[in-house]
Formats: sequence, structure tokens, C-alpha cells
Amino acid sequence: MTGESPVSARPGGGSGARLLDDVGVPAPAGPLEATSADFVDRARDIPEARGFARTFLRTYARSGRSGAPRAEPGPVVLAVLLARARSTTDEDTLLARAAVRRWAQDVLARDVEQLGLHDGGLAGMLVGLRLGATLHPPLATVAERVRGQLGARCAREPWRVADVGFADYDVVSGPAGVLLGLGVGMGMGVGAGGRIADDGAGSAAERAPVVRHLAGLCSGPGLGRLRIAEFCGQPWPARFMGRVNLGLAHGAPGVLLALASAARAAGAADHELHEPLAATAAWLAARGGRDANGCPTWGPVAGGADGSSGGQRQGWCYGTPGVTWALWEAARVLGDAALRRCAEDTFAALAEQFDVDRHLFGPTAADRLGVCHGAAGVLAIADAFARHAGLPAAVGLRTRLTAHLRAESAATSAPATGADATLLGLLGTHAVLLTAETGYRNWLPCLGLR
Repeated sequence: MTGESPVSARPGGGSGARLLDDVGVPAPAGPLEATSADFVDRARDIPEARGFARTFLRTYARSGRSGAPRAEPGPVVLAVLLARARSTTDEDTLLARAAVRRWAQDVLARDVEQLGLHDGGLAGMLVGLRLGATLHPPLATVAERVRGQLGARCAREPWRVADVGFADYDVVSGPAGVLLGLGVGMGMGVGAGGRIADDGAGSAAERAPVVRHLAGLCSGPGLGRLRIAEFCGQPWPARFMGRVNLGLAHGAPGVLLALASAARAAGAADHELHEPLAATAAWLAARGGRDANGCPTWGPVAGGADGSSGGQRQGWCYGTPGVTWALWEAARVLGDAALRRCAEDTFAALAEQFDVDRHLFGPTAADRLGVCHGAAGVLAIADAFARHAGLPAAVGLRTRLTAHLRAESAATSAPATGADATLLGLLGTHAVLLTAETGYRNWLPCLGLR
């Protein structure tokens, strides 16, 4: 990132107290009304997820966050899902609103320098405000101000085009995540406070510099412009340096997924992204292989002197689930039936062999069960394949992982903490489970899903 001055989290200037007054209008009490769009499947009843959400949000509303970036939208995601849960009560809805208000107060009282989606940046703040407005309508106005600030920052294209780091392109902290975040909550109803604006021209203008930057990074031979040159002090393995990352979280699949999302939003009127989409998808598909057990896989990196791409994690962040979903979304935009079948067949092959003990690992329950590294992320992708591709193997894996997460959630003694976030920690695990119960999917673009 270039050394730009931080953007105030108090949009439009003025004191934090004035903006907090803007969002302090009491929202009506009582449970939210169910709509056919929000409640797709009432057959699932997941009390473990509701119990976690109540405990987490009660502590959060009282004490705020202790570790995760404050602008990260995870607490708002969980609050909105609890308010739509199968057996929600008036008390649950009031608790959810209290947590949203606490999040807004904490976030809007501080300056935000980053732009990213999952690193406490403006894109994550925008997501939280848009989703939070469904429980607290005054936040819709604040969201539009933050949207304007984010668009202005992106218009200056502050990302490097050579010698890149993750913040120059990826989903977690970079422009791929910004592009996905811009798609959360557009045109979403916010009740008595009106609707979040969705002017096609404005949305396209905000996306344009981000799309231009990411498409440019994909234009070089062998995706050479995506080769990692620095890690901003993070302890990543030296073998990642000089290579193209193959994970959805930090690599080429995330860029592909963000560009596919932008092309889908642009519709039939814009075919300019087809060339970078097709080239990136073809390059990425060719990097796949099989592990020692014959399971289809993509390692963490490609390229370098020895072409090594070792590794066996099969999660949202790295491995076959995230890569095949990115390929499937690109194929859908391109109308490429062969690529689409390849993505479906590869995911189905993984689903049939998926082993939580072999494919998911880490020192903590949050690591093994979470969205980024664990079972919840794979469940979310399996659900996307089941819903949008109608893939029978994905339905089966979704059923197995839902049962696994429910059992592990009931057995784990790991507490809900203020440091939990959407990707890391048990907050995301239970958000995915509550999504299965409620059918509420408006937050899923945060994960590159829908």
C-alpha cells in the first residue's frame, strides 16, 4: 500500500459524537418479519448456533472487541443471523440490535486507514453498516457516506502493480476483497429507514478502478504480476516468495472470483473482463494435481525454480474447495461448459473423499472448525455448489459437515471471545450454521459466495 493518510471513520468530517447521534435513533422493538427471500429453509433447527450467538453477542454488547480489527463485520453478521433464526425471541432481537449499536459506536469513533474486507478496513466497515441497517435503519445513511469514501480512495488506485504483496490484490486485505465487499447488501431493504441506494452507474464507477487494477495484474504471462515480493513483516514461508499464491484467501483464485463477481454485476453489457477471466481460469485449472491419496488438490503456491506446489489443506483459504468454486463462477460468466464441468467434477471427487481429520488441521478448535482454515468454510462452499450447481456430491458433503460442526460445537469447551471474527474463530463457524437454518445469504459475498 502507498503511504496515504488514514480516512476518518467519521464520514463527512465533524465529531464522532455527532455521527453517533446520527445512528442513535431507536429502532422498533420486536422480532423481524420473515420474508420468502430471507427464510428459504425452515427444516433445519440448530440450537447450538443460536446458543453461541446469544453468549457471544451478550458479551460483545457489554464489552466490545478485545482482539480482532474493530471494523471487521463479524459481530454484525452474527447479530443479523440471530435476529432471523428459527426460534428467535423478542429478547434475541433486542440483543442483536444492541450488538449492532455497540459495533457501530466502536467503529465510528476511530479512524480507519486500511481499505480491506477482513482486515478492519473500509470495505469491511461498509459491509457491517449495510447489514446492520437491517436491524438499525439509521446506519444506511452512514453506509452511503462510507461507500463514498471507499470509492474515492479506490479511485486513486493506491495498489502496486509490480513487486506486490497481499494487500495489493487479495481477498483478505486487498482490492479483491474490496470488490466482493461492494456487492454486499446492494438494494437490500432496511425497513422503516428506507433502502440502501443501488444506482447502477455509481456502483459501476466505484468498481471500475478496482476491476481495472485486478484485470491488469492478470494480464501478464503466467500471472507473473501476481508473484509475491513481500509480506509486510508477516511470518510466511520463504518458499512463497517469488511465486503465485494458489489460495482463495491470498491468491489468484480470489482475484478470479472477484473479477467474476464484477462481470456478473456488469451483466451482458460488458465483455471486457472475459479475456482476463478466461486466461486466469485456464492457468489456474492447469495448476491442479492429486495428492498421495489420489485426491484432487491445489497446493499453496505455483511457480519458482522447482515448480513445487505441495500441501494438503482442503479448505476455504487453500485447496480444492476454494479453487473449484472460483473456477465454477468464472465458467458461469464465460459460458464455458467444459470448465464448468471440470470444476463440478473436481469438487465432487474431493467431496467423496473428504476426510476432516486429514484435510483440516490446526492447533485449536477454532482453527479446525472455522471458516478460513476449517470445516465451516468447506461447508459454505459445499452449500454454494449444492444450491447453484445442483451437485449431489455437494449435498452429501453439506449434510456430513453440518452434522460434524454441530457435534463438535456441542463438545468443544472453547469460549466465545471478543477476538473472534468472520474468518478466524468460532464466530464464523456459527454464522455458517445459522445461514443453513435461516436461509439468509446476504452476507456471503464476504466469502466470495452467494
